[in-house]
Amino acid sequence: MRTALLGTVVLMATACDLEQAQNTLEGLTNPLVLEAIVIGVEPPEDDRISLEGSGFDSTLATVFLADARSVNDLENAPVTGATVKVNGTDLSHQGGGLYLIESGLTYVDNATWDVTAATGSGGGRAIGKATLPPAPNVTVPEQHSKNTPLDVALGGQGYDNALVVVIDSQTGDVTWSNEPEGIQEFYEFIFPDQGPGTITIPGDAFPDDSLYAVGVAGMKKADDATFENMNTVISGILTGKMKFAPVATAEIPQL
Repeated sequence: MRTALLGTVVLMATACDLEQAQNTLEGLTNPLVLEAIVIGVEPPEDDRISLEGSGFDSTLATVFLADARSVNDLENAPVTGATVKVNGTDLSHQGGGLYLIESGLTYVDNATWDVTAATGSGGGRAIGKATLPPAPNVTVPEQHSKNTPLDVALGGQGYDNALVVVIDSQTGDVTWSNEPEGIQEFYEFIFPDQGPGTITIPGDAFPDDSLYAVGVAGMKKADDATFENMNTVISGILTGKMKFAPVATAEIPQL
Protein backbone atom coordinates (compact mmCIF):
# COMPACT_ATOMS: atom_id res chain seq x y z
CA MET A 1 0.00 0.00 0.00
CA ARG A 2 2.73 2.45 0.96
CA THR A 3 4.68 1.46 -2.16
CA ALA A 4 1.66 2.15 -4.39
CA LEU A 5 1.09 5.52 -2.71
CA LEU A 6 4.73 6.44 -3.17
CA GLY A 7 4.47 5.53 -6.84
CA THR A 8 1.44 7.84 -7.22
CA VAL A 9 3.31 10.73 -5.58
CA VAL A 10 6.29 10.17 -7.86
CA LEU A 11 4.04 10.17 -10.93
CA MET A 12 2.33 13.39 -9.80
CA ALA A 13 5.66 15.07 -9.16
CA THR A 14 6.92 13.92 -12.54
CA ALA A 15 3.83 15.33 -14.28
CA CYS A 16 4.32 18.69 -12.56
CA ASP A 17 7.98 18.71 -13.52
CA LEU A 18 7.10 17.93 -17.12
CA GLU A 19 4.54 20.74 -17.24
CA GLN A 20 7.06 23.19 -15.76
CA ALA A 21 9.71 22.04 -18.22
CA GLN A 22 7.24 22.44 -21.11
CA ASN A 23 6.39 25.99 -19.98
CA THR A 24 10.09 26.82 -19.70
CA LEU A 25 10.76 25.41 -23.17
CA GLU A 26 7.91 27.44 -24.66
CA GLY A 27 9.31 30.57 -23.03
CA LEU A 28 12.73 29.82 -24.48
CA THR A 29 11.56 29.09 -28.02
CA ASN A 30 8.66 31.55 -28.45
CA PRO A 31 9.79 33.97 -31.19
CA LEU A 32 7.75 36.96 -29.97
CA VAL A 33 10.04 39.42 -28.18
CA LEU A 34 8.65 42.38 -26.23
CA GLU A 35 10.89 45.16 -24.94
CA ALA A 36 9.08 47.88 -22.96
CA ILE A 37 9.99 50.94 -20.92
CA VAL A 38 7.49 52.92 -18.83
CA ILE A 39 8.56 56.25 -17.33
CA GLY A 40 6.50 58.26 -14.86
CA VAL A 41 7.24 61.90 -14.11
CA GLU A 42 7.06 63.55 -10.69
CA PRO A 43 6.01 67.21 -11.02
CA PRO A 44 9.02 69.47 -10.32
CA GLU A 45 9.03 71.12 -6.90
CA ASP A 46 10.76 74.21 -8.31
CA ASP A 47 8.20 76.26 -10.26
CA ARG A 48 10.93 77.73 -12.48
CA ILE A 49 11.33 74.34 -14.13
CA SER A 50 9.03 73.83 -17.10
CA LEU A 51 8.89 70.43 -18.80
CA GLU A 52 6.46 71.49 -21.50
CA GLY A 53 7.60 70.44 -24.93
CA SER A 54 10.52 68.40 -23.61
CA GLY A 55 8.85 65.01 -24.10
CA PHE A 56 9.15 64.35 -20.38
CA ASP A 57 6.07 66.19 -19.15
CA SER A 58 3.81 63.10 -18.78
CA THR A 59 3.97 59.35 -18.32
CA LEU A 60 5.62 57.67 -21.30
CA ALA A 61 5.30 54.11 -22.51
CA THR A 62 7.40 52.66 -25.32
CA VAL A 63 7.18 49.07 -26.57
CA PHE A 64 9.15 47.30 -29.27
CA LEU A 65 7.96 43.99 -30.75
CA ALA A 66 10.07 41.61 -32.81
CA ASP A 67 9.78 38.08 -34.18
CA ALA A 68 13.21 36.87 -33.18
CA ARG A 69 14.81 33.83 -31.63
CA SER A 70 18.05 35.54 -30.61
CA VAL A 71 19.34 38.97 -29.66
CA ASN A 72 21.12 39.24 -33.01
CA ASP A 73 17.78 39.09 -34.85
CA LEU A 74 15.96 41.81 -32.90
CA GLU A 75 16.39 44.56 -35.50
CA ASN A 76 15.66 42.32 -38.49
CA ALA A 77 12.07 41.21 -37.85
CA PRO A 78 9.84 43.94 -36.37
CA VAL A 79 6.24 42.99 -35.61
CA THR A 80 3.78 45.44 -37.14
CA GLY A 81 0.01 45.77 -36.87
CA ALA A 82 -0.20 44.44 -33.31
CA THR A 83 -2.61 45.67 -30.65
CA VAL A 84 -0.42 46.84 -27.78
CA LYS A 85 -1.74 48.11 -24.45
CA VAL A 86 -0.20 49.37 -21.21
CA ASN A 87 -2.57 49.30 -18.24
CA GLY A 88 -5.44 48.91 -20.72
CA THR A 89 -4.48 52.00 -22.76
CA ASP A 90 -3.71 51.55 -26.47
CA LEU A 91 -0.31 52.44 -27.88
CA SER A 92 0.00 53.65 -31.46
CA HIS A 93 2.25 51.93 -33.96
CA GLN A 94 5.00 54.24 -35.18
CA GLY A 95 6.48 51.79 -37.68
CA GLY A 96 9.38 49.36 -37.39
CA GLY A 97 7.82 47.46 -34.50
CA LEU A 98 7.71 50.58 -32.29
CA TYR A 99 4.56 51.30 -30.25
CA LEU A 100 4.24 54.51 -28.27
CA ILE A 101 2.00 56.52 -25.95
CA GLU A 102 2.74 60.01 -24.64
CA SER A 103 -0.53 60.77 -22.81
CA GLY A 104 -3.42 58.96 -21.18
CA LEU A 105 -1.49 57.16 -18.45
CA THR A 106 -1.20 58.23 -14.81
CA TYR A 107 1.76 56.69 -13.01
CA VAL A 108 0.88 55.40 -9.53
CA ASP A 109 3.71 54.39 -7.19
CA ASN A 110 3.79 50.64 -6.43
CA ALA A 111 0.85 49.86 -8.73
CA THR A 112 1.07 46.80 -10.99
CA TRP A 113 0.41 47.33 -14.68
CA ASP A 114 -0.12 44.85 -17.49
CA VAL A 115 1.77 45.22 -20.76
CA THR A 116 -0.03 43.24 -23.48
CA ALA A 117 0.43 42.57 -27.17
CA ALA A 118 -1.91 40.75 -29.54
CA THR A 119 -0.34 40.09 -32.93
CA GLY A 120 -3.31 38.50 -34.62
CA SER A 121 -1.17 35.63 -35.83
CA GLY A 122 -2.98 33.03 -33.76
CA GLY A 123 -0.41 33.00 -31.00
CA GLY A 124 -2.73 34.47 -28.39
CA ARG A 125 -2.14 37.54 -26.29
CA ALA A 126 1.30 38.13 -24.81
CA ILE A 127 1.24 39.63 -21.34
CA GLY A 128 3.73 40.78 -18.73
CA LYS A 129 3.19 42.43 -15.35
CA ALA A 130 5.35 45.22 -13.94
CA THR A 131 5.31 47.04 -10.60
CA LEU A 132 5.91 50.80 -10.71
CA PRO A 133 8.69 51.89 -8.31
CA PRO A 134 8.68 55.37 -6.71
CA ALA A 135 11.15 58.08 -7.70
CA PRO A 136 14.71 57.67 -6.35
CA ASN A 137 16.47 59.70 -3.69
CA VAL A 138 19.08 61.67 -5.60
CA THR A 139 21.08 64.74 -4.65
CA VAL A 140 22.51 67.05 -7.31
CA PRO A 141 24.25 70.40 -6.73
CA GLU A 142 22.13 73.50 -7.18
CA GLN A 143 25.12 75.36 -8.67
CA HIS A 144 27.40 73.86 -11.31
CA SER A 145 30.00 75.02 -13.84
CA LYS A 146 28.99 74.90 -17.49
CA ASN A 147 30.75 72.44 -19.81
CA THR A 148 31.70 70.38 -16.75
CA PRO A 149 30.70 66.72 -16.15
CA LEU A 150 28.30 65.98 -13.29
CA ASP A 151 28.15 62.69 -11.37
CA VAL A 152 24.78 61.35 -10.19
CA ALA A 153 24.98 58.61 -7.53
CA LEU A 154 22.12 56.09 -7.52
CA GLY A 155 23.66 53.00 -5.96
CA GLY A 156 22.26 51.13 -2.99
CA GLN A 157 18.58 51.77 -3.80
CA GLY A 158 17.89 48.47 -5.52
CA TYR A 159 17.42 49.77 -9.03
CA ASP A 160 18.43 47.77 -12.11
CA ASN A 161 19.24 50.82 -14.22
CA ALA A 162 18.62 54.58 -14.36
CA LEU A 163 17.31 56.93 -17.01
CA VAL A 164 18.80 60.43 -16.81
CA VAL A 165 17.87 63.52 -18.80
CA VAL A 166 19.04 67.15 -18.80
CA ILE A 167 16.66 69.88 -20.02
CA ASP A 168 17.42 73.56 -20.50
CA SER A 169 14.49 75.05 -18.59
CA GLN A 170 14.71 78.30 -20.54
CA THR A 171 14.31 76.70 -23.99
CA GLY A 172 12.77 73.30 -23.19
CA ASP A 173 15.52 71.60 -25.20
CA VAL A 174 16.89 68.23 -24.07
CA THR A 175 20.64 68.76 -23.96
CA TRP A 176 21.50 65.17 -22.99
CA SER A 177 19.84 61.87 -22.16
CA ASN A 178 20.86 58.24 -21.90
CA GLU A 179 17.42 57.17 -23.18
CA PRO A 180 17.87 54.19 -25.51
CA GLU A 181 16.77 54.25 -29.15
CA GLY A 182 15.77 51.22 -31.16
CA ILE A 183 15.01 47.70 -30.00
CA GLN A 184 18.67 46.66 -29.69
CA GLU A 185 19.46 49.58 -27.37
CA PHE A 186 16.25 48.86 -25.44
CA TYR A 187 17.42 45.30 -24.85
CA GLU A 188 20.85 46.47 -23.67
CA PHE A 189 19.25 49.07 -21.39
CA ILE A 190 16.79 46.59 -19.86
CA PHE A 191 19.54 43.99 -19.35
CA PRO A 192 22.62 46.00 -18.26
CA ASP A 193 25.82 44.32 -17.19
CA GLN A 194 25.51 45.92 -13.74
CA GLY A 195 23.33 48.25 -11.68
CA PRO A 196 23.38 52.03 -12.16
CA GLY A 197 25.89 52.99 -9.44
CA THR A 198 27.20 56.43 -10.45
CA ILE A 199 26.16 57.94 -13.78
CA THR A 200 28.33 60.67 -15.29
CA ILE A 201 26.49 63.37 -17.21
CA PRO A 202 28.94 64.77 -19.81
CA GLY A 203 29.98 68.40 -19.66
CA ASP A 204 28.35 69.28 -22.97
CA ALA A 205 24.96 68.66 -21.33
CA PHE A 206 25.48 72.09 -19.72
CA PRO A 207 26.66 74.22 -22.67
CA ASP A 208 25.38 77.65 -21.61
CA ASP A 209 24.78 79.90 -18.63
CA SER A 210 21.28 78.72 -17.81
CA LEU A 211 19.00 76.91 -15.38
CA TYR A 212 18.81 73.20 -16.18
CA ALA A 213 16.43 70.52 -15.02
CA VAL A 214 18.22 67.24 -14.25
CA GLY A 215 15.79 64.33 -14.22
CA VAL A 216 16.66 60.92 -12.79
CA ALA A 217 14.47 57.80 -12.87
CA GLY A 218 15.49 54.68 -10.99
CA MET A 219 14.34 51.75 -13.14
CA LYS A 220 13.23 48.28 -12.04
CA LYS A 221 12.99 45.22 -14.27
CA ALA A 222 9.78 43.21 -14.22
CA ASP A 223 9.83 39.59 -13.09
CA ASP A 224 9.88 37.48 -16.24
CA ALA A 225 7.93 34.79 -14.35
CA THR A 226 4.85 36.92 -15.09
CA PHE A 227 5.45 36.78 -18.87
CA GLU A 228 3.08 34.70 -20.98
CA ASN A 229 3.14 33.91 -24.71
CA MET A 230 6.44 35.64 -25.35
CA ASN A 231 10.13 34.80 -25.24
CA THR A 232 10.95 34.93 -21.54
CA VAL A 233 14.72 35.05 -22.04
CA ILE A 234 15.19 38.17 -24.14
CA SER A 235 11.90 39.99 -23.45
CA GLY A 236 11.89 42.62 -20.71
CA ILE A 237 9.89 45.43 -19.11
CA LEU A 238 11.58 48.30 -17.27
CA THR A 239 9.63 50.83 -15.20
CA GLY A 240 10.59 53.89 -13.18
CA LYS A 241 9.58 57.36 -12.06
CA MET A 242 11.63 60.45 -12.89
CA LYS A 243 12.34 63.22 -10.41
CA PHE A 244 13.68 66.61 -11.52
CA ALA A 245 15.99 69.02 -9.70
CA PRO A 246 17.33 72.44 -10.75
CA VAL A 247 21.00 72.88 -11.61
CA ALA A 248 22.21 76.41 -12.44
CA THR A 249 25.34 77.23 -14.40
CA ALA A 250 24.82 80.97 -13.86
CA GLU A 251 23.73 83.15 -10.99
CA ILE A 252 20.00 82.52 -10.92
CA PRO A 253 17.99 84.49 -8.34
CA GLN A 254 16.24 82.57 -5.55
CA LEU A 255 17.81 79.22 -6.37
